[in-house]
Amino acid sequence: MIKILIVEDERPINDLIKFNLELSGYRCDQVFDGEKALCKAFSNHYDLVILDVMLPTLSGFDVIKELQGTPVIFVTAKTGIQDRLNGLQLGADDYISKPFEILELVARVKAVLRRTKGEQNCIEFDD
Repeated sequence: MIKILIVEDERPINDLIKFNLELSGYRCDQVFDGEKALCKAFSNHYDLVILDVMLPTLSGFDVIKELQGTPVIFVTAKTGIQDRLNGLQLGADDYISKPFEILELVARVKAVLRRTKGEQNCIEFDD
């Protein structure tokens, strides 16, 4: 099963993303700051990280530098062109500005996973 780490300090947004991704069949873990994101990412394998930029303890820009090889979608209120370019130059696979449409986020998650994982036509039951 595809595992996604959601790194967003605003709990309602984090919960909204998790709810909708789980409805789409993904397994999601949640963290609310940059340091916990790195701890979680280093102790687990994730197929994708959804990452805010403005986080307590470490910024999303600092976090992505350590993730090496894990696909990342930034979802952030940092909408300036320099922020978007910085995020993409640091290796993000996509950059979505808040406010966002949840259905578009789910579609972008599927697109990134299609590019990075290929088509997954299997159904898992009870691990």
